[in-house]
Order: sequence, then structure tokens, then C-alpha cells
Amino acid sequence: MFALIVTMSGLAIYFQREASSLKSDPNRAVQEQVNALIADLGRHIILPEGEQPIIATVTDTDVLKAQEFFKNAKVGDRVFVYKEAKKAFLYDPAQDKVVNVSPVNFNSDQQGLQQTPPPDVETETEGNSEE
Repeated sequence: MFALIVTMSGLAIYFQREASSLKSDPNRAVQEQVNALIADLGRHIILPEGEQPIIATVTDTDVLKAQEFFKNAKVGDRVFVYKEAKKAFLYDPAQDKVVNVSPVNFNSDQQGLQQTPPPDVETETEGNSEE
């Protein structure tokens, strides 16, 4: 009985500290999720280094099917765009598979996906390529 009380007290203290930590740095949880997604994709393909990707979630496949890159996309798939490396990756986290890889071209006079993601792709996080 004493061991149970000590264990429960320890867990309560741990979760209280985690909650306080998240309140002081709310972006930490998001960054951990982004890092986990990048690591998942990186297990299957060599990713560009020294650059944080723009990550988006596919939310409407009907609009995207007209684009060859999204031909096999499903709702919930993730799109990783590496602006400096000019590469895009379509990743299915449910099946843990890379669905497609494509070069990406950006016009020098436009803001790019980082500022204006397509309306049919929900932005997860925006990368910072100035590292």
C-alpha cells in the first residue's frame, strides 16, 4: 500500500512538472511532434540537412488529384517541403510509407508555400530555413 502511495505521488509530481513546462514553452510539444514526423520520414529516405521543412496535412484529396504529385494522396498524408533543397515529399504516416518525391520550383518574386499554403492543404508548422 505504501509503495502504491509513493508511486502515485511520484506520477503526480511528474505530470505537474510536465504541465508547468508546457505552459512556459507551449511550442515545445509542437516542435517535438514535428521532430518525430521528420524522424519517421527520415527512416525511409535521406532528407536534406540544415533546413527545417514546411509540413502540411492533406485535407481534401478531390482538389489535389489533378496534380500528379498528389495522385495517390489520402486525407491525413503529410507533405514535407524543403524550400532550399527544392524537394517535396508526400508521406503516409498511417502506413509509414513515402508515397511520392518531387522537385519543387519557387519563383524568386513570390513568397512561396511558407507564407501562403494551398487552401486544400492544412499547414502543420512552418520551417525556418535561416539556421
